[in-house]
Amino acid sequence: LKFANISAILSIAGKSRTLAKVGIAMLVLNIPLNILGYWWIGLAGPATATLIITIGSTLLLLNLGRREFEVKFSEILSARAFFRYCIKLFVCISVCYFVRSFISNLDWAPLLTIISVGAIFIVSMMFLNAKDLRRAFVAINHLEES
Repeated sequence: LKFANISAILSIAGKSRTLAKVGIAMLVLNIPLNILGYWWIGLAGPATATLIITIGSTLLLLNLGRREFEVKFSEILSARAFFRYCIKLFVCISVCYFVRSFISNLDWAPLLTIISVGAIFIVSMMFLNAKDLRRAFVAINHLEES
């Protein structure tokens, strides 16, 4: 995804104050939404609230970056690449869900289950994104050579 370092790019462009305001707003909104989320749907509430706040702040930063560099939104965020990423994420989450279900039948300690499922998630995401990771590392190496 092209927007991976949008906050670093905005910081270099002299928008640190704007980034700080977005960060503070995110924090201020996150606290009451976490409380409301917990009250509304239990333990999943704070995670859901944080996800919503993070998506909102990401879209805000993308829009700020788009305006700063006078480009179209589609030039910063490829809908096709984003959709592909969502599918990969869904596949990894599904695999982790089934692994967790299997492990829960083994009566493992909860910490061991969390570590195992987390490691499987990381490895499967790296596997599914291997081509993109390799391409990014090659591009970084070419930048260092110039």
